[in-house]
Amino acid sequence: MKDIESLNISDNVSLINQISEIYFNGYRSVKIIQFSEFLGNELNDIPIEVYSEMSTLKYEVPMDVAEYEKLIGYIFKVETRDNLNERIKDMSEINPLTRILLVASNFELNDVQNSLKQAWNSYQMLNILIVSMNLSNFNETIIVSTYNPFTTTHLSLQIDLETVIHGMDMILDFMERRLKNLNEYPIKITIFEDPGICKLVTSEDDNKIRKKYTYQDGETIDIISRIMNFYPNYTTNPDGANFGSHIGDGDEYNGAMQDLFTGTGEVAANARIITNVHRTNFFIFLNWCTTLNLNFVVPARFYEYNFDVFPHSFYDKWIMALICFSFISITLMYYLVEYFDFKMLEKSDINFSLIRLTLNVMSLLNNIQLMIFPGSNQLKQCILFGSFLLITLNINSIYQGTIITELNSKSQFGEINSIQQLLDTNLTIYVNAHITEFLSPYKDFDEATIYRRMYERQNLEISQFSEQLNLTSINRTAAFLTPEIYIPTYQASSFENGVQRIHEIKETPMKYYLALTIPKKSPYIERFNEIIDRIVAAGIVNYQTDRAIADAELEYIKKIKENGIKGDELKLLGMKELKSLFYVYMLLCGFATLVFGLEFLMHIWAHKSKIVKEIENYLETNHAS
Repeated sequence: MKDIESLNISDNVSLINQISEIYFNGYRSVKIIQFSEFLGNELNDIPIEVYSEMSTLKYEVPMDVAEYEKLIGYIFKVETRDNLNERIKDMSEINPLTRILLVASNFELNDVQNSLKQAWNSYQMLNILIVSMNLSNFNETIIVSTYNPFTTTHLSLQIDLETVIHGMDMILDFMERRLKNLNEYPIKITIFEDPGICKLVTSEDDNKIRKKYTYQDGETIDIISRIMNFYPNYTTNPDGANFGSHIGDGDEYNGAMQDLFTGTGEVAANARIITNVHRTNFFIFLNWCTTLNLNFVVPARFYEYNFDVFPHSFYDKWIMALICFSFISITLMYYLVEYFDFKMLEKSDINFSLIRLTLNVMSLLNNIQLMIFPGSNQLKQCILFGSFLLITLNINSIYQGTIITELNSKSQFGEINSIQQLLDTNLTIYVNAHITEFLSPYKDFDEATIYRRMYERQNLEISQFSEQLNLTSINRTAAFLTPEIYIPTYQASSFENGVQRIHEIKETPMKYYLALTIPKKSPYIERFNEIIDRIVAAGIVNYQTDRAIADAELEYIKKIKENGIKGDELKLLGMKELKSLFYVYMLLCGFATLVFGLEFLMHIWAHKSKIVKEIENYLETNHAS
């Protein structure tokens, strides 16, 4: 910046020249409209183009961020307040990244401030600098002013001739920081597009159909766009779900980063791994929002070394309880049959005994010879014991047969719950290329480490998550590593006919950072970081992450309700249903045992009461005699 002594400000035009050189420093060119008094063909080596009429001005196509350092400036001369307002309206469609200088003819400070306020209120323009002077009298006060709506202490930055250097410093500083509002300027957001991860939502705004994507850091972009008032112009990469990565040591990229490098996109907003940042001079990662887990997704019920059936300890522990309850049930059944048999003989003249017939049938079933038992009590005990053995063996055989049947069914395989169990299977492990940079070469790992085995088993041929999901859920030949936040969405899409086809391994092998990627020359870096820090401090990122997981889980629940277990499947009894029936059976046996015990105690009490009464009667009779 020049000092005050070096400025040649002997007249108004030379002052405008000096202010323009400072204001448009670094610009590719400056276009001057209806300002014939302007002298010279250059502004400190900046080429100028002079237009006599506004209609002949050719507006430039809005610049990409990659061209930010080569923007075109504009200088207008205005004579009246109406003329000033017309110029502001005309310039409202120009790229808001550029700068506009309006030279007003002897405007009052109040008029200047009102015009700047109108530019803000009507068009959200902050890229205007107004210089008001009396072009015929250099000694009068000169007003250099711009509008700052974000502070209550200085609604207008203004200077006079004596403080021009300090004032221009203030104005340039504000122009660098004025990216708080971009007047709905379209900023190109390049993202990956995948049905399982990114959803397209269209909305109508001011009779315009706009695209909006819901994705992992989409809420961050949405908040930034509302604060800075720019329009997210989404672009999708033909590579689909390719997150984007840096290739080699030079300026070679793919995916979303290639979009940034070629100017197709201005901000890369997607879920990806931040790696090798130090190897590129073109990109910068903004302040990271949060850290999320990467988990494996595997086929459901695939681990053949673990079964979801009764463990041996359960079987050994409860089989004796089953035998005991069976014996008690048979005993109670026998006495119940004997009771009804006795009642039937009392009321019938036919000499037919149901209990005798039952005993003969049981003796045949248990191969018991009746003639070797002269006493009926021994016969009853033997038949009861034999029947108890027969029924117990039958129940045990049915139970064992069911276990063998279920063990031979893959539907009863256990879940893969650890990375070690995953490595024990023959599943192909798919890890996307941008994730593998987390894994060092296998020589850096010990021979027995899980990470070494992961490195040796990984397959990098497939980058599409949808294809990986099909291989995992339908073909059941693969497992893949994916951000944890997307797994509920995958689970919802893989739930069919009441069956979940995939399973998440809760063990987390690695984590990644969530952040936006932006070119280093972008003018948005400082402002983006400032807003991101505020968003993170307010807990919005974590809230949105939790909400995204919750929404995906709700979608999963909805899918379960809509596509739940059908009627035909309700007729099938698996091991879980058999286990439940077994518990009910033991509960009923326990209740029967309790009833039997109470009846036995009542019988003993009644029998004792009868004996006591007989003794009392006997004593009374003897005493009387």
